Amino acid sequence: MNGLEGRIPESFGYMTALTHLYLYGNHLTGMICNLSSLQVAHFSHNNFTGNLDDLLSHLSSSLVELDLSYNNFTGLEGRIPKSFGHMTALTFLSLENNLLNGPIPPSFGHMTALAYLDLGRNLLTGPIPDSFALMTALSHLDLSANQLNGVIPKSFGNSSSLQVADFSSNNFTGNLEDFLSGTFPLLEGLHISENQLTGSMPDITLHSNLLELEVNSNQLNGYLPTVFEHHSALRTLDLSNNHLRGSLPDFTGFSSLTSLNLNNNEFFGRIPDFIGLSSLQILRLDNNDNNNHYHLCRVLTIWCKFVQCGANIVRRK
Repeated sequence: MNGLEGRIPESFGYMTALTHLYLYGNHLTGMICNLSSLQVAHFSHNNFTGNLDDLLSHLSSSLVELDLSYNNFTGLEGRIPKSFGHMTALTFLSLENNLLNGPIPPSFGHMTALAYLDLGRNLLTGPIPDSFALMTALSHLDLSANQLNGVIPKSFGNSSSLQVADFSSNNFTGNLEDFLSGTFPLLEGLHISENQLTGSMPDITLHSNLLELEVNSNQLNGYLPTVFEHHSALRTLDLSNNHLRGSLPDFTGFSSLTSLNLNNNEFFGRIPDFIGLSSLQILRLDNNDNNNHYHLCRVLTIWCKFVQCGANIVRRK
């Protein structure tokens, strides 16, 4: 980050032996051309514009890292170019926060070395291509804040490399239990809030590595499991703004939990004993139908920084 301004000089195109180029965090414009030896290119947070098809035609197919996030790139008719499928050496690709629309090309499945993919904060539409199942090295996937739809492929559940997946703020449908029926052996963070998922909540303790789960603002209904089979490593659990109902289960196996948000559901009955959760800092149970709100809230503030139960908000001083 240097605050550089203006167009990229055409003379950059003469540096044909250049392998690494970092221009992120400036106010640069124009187009990068004829850098056929580049292996690492980080151009994020600038004012670059132009057609991605043209840019890719000037980059080497042996490029390993490409970060174009937070610019104003478009593709032909605003779409992501199919030619990304030729970038088979890529391990890192970020197109976050550009002006891209239309579907994700199925040719993305050819980038089998890709470990990090961020397409968030664009205007992408349509389903996730089935070819994503071929990207077996993918460990970080961000498709958030688009207009994607359809059912999230079950193939993600069998991925032996996926660690973080963000599908939030889209129009995905389908049954949450079906999606979480996969093993997800390495998954640590799953963000799937603000979609249209249905079904009830399965036993999430079966996913032993999961640290963050956000499924708020969907169409979930039914009951939470009355008993969780295993201890959980979860630190954040957000099930708010759904239609979950019934009595709250015993959360004592969630000893690492720091934030629990169950507000705006249809839970009823007495609030369970959360006092054993010594790591808990944020607890929200408001807008349900629980009894014994105020007394328990006062007790919980010994541990929690923020507690909201019913109409009562109690903060730790």
